[in-house]
Amino acid sequence: MAEDRDPEQVYVEGQLLCALGTAFDEHDRECLDAVYLVLLNPANLELLRWDEIYGLPVLPDDRVPPLRCRLVCGARGWAGTYNGDPVVWVDGSPFVVVESEEAQPAA
Repeated sequence: MAEDRDPEQVYVEGQLLCALGTAFDEHDRECLDAVYLVLLNPANLELLRWDEIYGLPVLPDDRVPPLRCRLVCGARGWAGTYNGDPVVWVDGSPFVVVESEEAQPAA
């Protein structure tokens, strides 16, 4: 039996599935590291209520625009905090996330 679904949820889910397919294709062409995390805009994640997609955990991230996704792999680092500042961990070192989107060493 098909469940009644909100048309907005169906639209967002379709857009994100297309965006994920494109992101995985681009990642596969450019990077040898495996993806281990998918980041989504918090409002999209709240609407969809995904815990995982394709066996990968899904987490909210304010830096991801609506209807887009960000894949996290070893080469691209891990988003988190260091001494209270938002950072991206690359090769075991934290880099502060700045508005110009250029990373600077945190320590």
